[in-house]
Amino acid sequence: MKWIGLVSFLFSVGVGAQSFPSKPVRIVVGYPPGGSGDFTTRLIADELQKNLGVSVIAENKPGAGGNLASVEVAKAAPDGYTLLNQWHHAINLALYKNPGYSEKDFLPITKIATGPTIVVVNPNVPIKDLKELIA
Repeated sequence: MKWIGLVSFLFSVGVGAQSFPSKPVRIVVGYPPGGSGDFTTRLIADELQKNLGVSVIAENKPGAGGNLASVEVAKAAPDGYTLLNQWHHAINLALYKNPGYSEKDFLPITKIATGPTIVVVNPNVPIKDLKELIA
């Protein structure tokens, strides 16, 4: 009986967890090709590829204010091989009744860039602030 345990141990030694990464990594971009979001993602993909030693593919999936990309990544296997470069989800979660994902579907890794978000209206519209615009 003791030898069964030894044989089992010897066969299980080589079965350990795979090291990361063992396959290509995808970065889904919620922006169209050629813009700053696409450009920065491709720079990051190149550097990740050099450091990880596997292909890192930037894939543009613009549309619906970035919801198409977000939904795709939210539904991907939670294995670290599918990343998202997209604006903050809070905006779409406020604008859309059901964007197809929730904030808990994502784990932030790093901030890549920041930029201002502004709301503008025609000066002839009789409002003075965002509260009046919403009302």
